[in-house]
Amino acid sequence: RQHNQCGNKRFYSYFRKETCKSNFKDCNLDRYASRKTYRNQRNNKGVTREALKCDENQLMTYLAELQVTNPESLLLIASYKDLDHLCRRIAGNLDSIDIFLQTCTPLPQDHLYMQLIAGLRVLSTKLCVECSYQKSYQKYLSCFHELHTEYIDCAGPADWTENMAHNELCNEYKSIADCYYTKSAMLCGIKAAKIMKELVVRVINGIIDTHCPEVRKNPTIPNPMPESVFSKGTIARCFVHNLNHILTWMTKLLYY
Repeated sequence: RQHNQCGNKRFYSYFRKETCKSNFKDCNLDRYASRKTYRNQRNNKGVTREALKCDENQLMTYLAELQVTNPESLLLIASYKDLDHLCRRIAGNLDSIDIFLQTCTPLPQDHLYMQLIAGLRVLSTKLCVECSYQKSYQKYLSCFHELHTEYIDCAGPADWTENMAHNELCNEYKSIADCYYTKSAMLCGIKAAKIMKELVVRVINGIIDTHCPEVRKNPTIPNPMPESVFSKGTIARCFVHNLNHILTWMTKLLYY
């Protein structure tokens, strides 16, 4: 089934169930493993459900299936070429996570894995449920996909959402958001950069509980990709993109 009813919440719920049906064996194995673990733990003397902590390794496994290890990796998977397939994978993954979390006491909300799950829910809603945004995002998806490996450079330091003071955290957040904006503007244009920046801000805001107003300010881009060139296709974009890099390099050479 094609994921072409992004605004229909009933369809989205059905869509998640269909994901399980298409991978019936794996889904049932997930359910069986979770419930078996729960039963085994309950059989231990004096143990109640409230005392059962969710296994961090199991949560890590669910996240690793989507290659989600930090907030930036959530944004990285958003640049995969097939958005329909991505939405199906995220839906099935969240379904497994929700079933597992019913068998134990969830970790604290500020735990990295719980933060990433919260961010994954935001990503799913933004890309797979909000029709107007999905339509705008789809327009530039092929260009975002071309930047997939370059977006890796936008990653912050390890555990930056957990171990930083407020000012340092906001500075790192802005650096990541500006990186995505700049790279998107250079190859895909300002409109595309704003669409990507909107996703970056929504996802990271869903992960961290910190107000960083400076993040909303966009950096100045000296040579963004013109919208007229973007519409002409990949070859024209690559030519202008490479030309901009050459001009920037020559300017630095002359300056120094």
